[in-house]
Amino acid sequence: MASNGEWGTMHDDAAAQQRYDEFINHATPLPRRGQNKLFDSLCDAKGLEPEDLMTIGARLANYMGRESIVYFFPDGFKYRTLEDGSRASEKGVRWVRAKIVPSVAKHAKGVFVVEGETDGAQAHRLFTDYDVAMLPAGAKHLTDTIKAQLTKYDTVLVGLDNDAAGDEGAAKIMEAIPGSRRCRPPEDCNDWCEWAVKTGAVPEIDPVAFAESAPRITFSLGEVLRAPLGEYEDNHWYKQPILPVGGLAVIHAAKKSGKSFWQLEWLRSLATGTTFAGAYEPVSAEPARVLLFQFEVLPFDFQQRALVAWQDTDDERRELLESNFFTYHLGDGTIPRMRVVEGLIDTVRQAAEECEARVLAFDPIQRMTGGADQAKSNEMDPLLDMFAQLQAEGYTVIFSHHNNKASGKGSRDANAMSGTQRFAADPDTLCSIWHDKFMIADDNPDMVKQRNVTWELRNGAASGRSFTMRPNPDNDALVKITFDEMLTSDAYDDDPAEAPLIT
Repeated sequence: MASNGEWGTMHDDAAAQQRYDEFINHATPLPRRGQNKLFDSLCDAKGLEPEDLMTIGARLANYMGRESIVYFFPDGFKYRTLEDGSRASEKGVRWVRAKIVPSVAKHAKGVFVVEGETDGAQAHRLFTDYDVAMLPAGAKHLTDTIKAQLTKYDTVLVGLDNDAAGDEGAAKIMEAIPGSRRCRPPEDCNDWCEWAVKTGAVPEIDPVAFAESAPRITFSLGEVLRAPLGEYEDNHWYKQPILPVGGLAVIHAAKKSGKSFWQLEWLRSLATGTTFAGAYEPVSAEPARVLLFQFEVLPFDFQQRALVAWQDTDDERRELLESNFFTYHLGDGTIPRMRVVEGLIDTVRQAAEECEARVLAFDPIQRMTGGADQAKSNEMDPLLDMFAQLQAEGYTVIFSHHNNKASGKGSRDANAMSGTQRFAADPDTLCSIWHDKFMIADDNPDMVKQRNVTWELRNGAASGRSFTMRPNPDNDALVKITFDEMLTSDAYDDDPAEAPLIT
């Protein structure tokens, strides 16, 4: 999507073109200098002229009874009131596409990415040889469509604001688009408008002069050993390595094996900062906020499960459970649904940010795959790639998955999972719930309550470690756990921290 002409003609989307035609017929042209004091103040504060805002498709409009600037984006309208600078989006819009304003040059050298409309006008004024891409919903909002828009360019310069949100958004773009470079505003300025006002910058500046060096992607083993990656306790949820912070875990079993209840108990442990399964101790007394996307049972039935978890929690921890355990959507009496479509990760992010969750759980993922073939990696990649992106953003992800019918209840092989082998290859932690054939008796329901749980871990200091949890014959509700001792710093003959630094 591009903007051409004085007011930004939409040239490659018929629906957007029609909306834009209606827009320019009802909005008012921007005032000239001296006609509107509030507008003049905005231009002065941003180091812009009315013509600069015209190039990004801005006009005047009445929004909620107040005089405002209105910006046309491919997906809808955005407003900025002149009275107090407050901003709003058109109701109901899903911001999927960036607004790209083309360079004044015949052939753009690349694209310069900003997060706001006035920054977009400023960048278009300053960097005349570059197209300018304005993100529609803030620095951290990056959709697959926006990625596709940016990957068309050989050179991508990320000029988001010089703050935490800008750095986080820039990191997302640079991870998604190899070769893109951070181009933060210099002179301790928050954005490019502030820099232009401070320095009196004139147009036709080459933004590459401000681009940071490409981040290093290779490190010596000496650097690895001395990297400030934190202590073990900073990177794991438990003293035993069953779940790394920011890791991916899968719980798999045959149907009706208790996966959902095992996952519920795991989340209860995290939300209350208590021991899991009677043996795995939390690293910190600070509990985690967890968010469960459950698509298995009706809300009423999940309420009964939640009640069981609440009853199993000590009185002094129940308040923690109630305040730290969240679930996605009550579904108006129906099971909520999700589909792996463009924008799904934005829905997940919105839910996680709303409740400030650090651990995200999905149960089961079969209800998220829709008509996609679970056996085909390319059709499951969007789901697993979404998990990987959430991990990159610091979330810990747990999901449950079914075994295929041929595996049987006695199988504890991770490859028994239905579908692509990526379900077994991607997770850091594989939790297999299985029945020994001698433990199953169709005429004795009590026998079915017994389970084996085997862990396959890829995040221990030694390879090939597997932890096994077996039923306690004295109490079906408890388990016996055996595991090797973790490799600690005492195992080193020399402390790597005392070695000379390698620069």
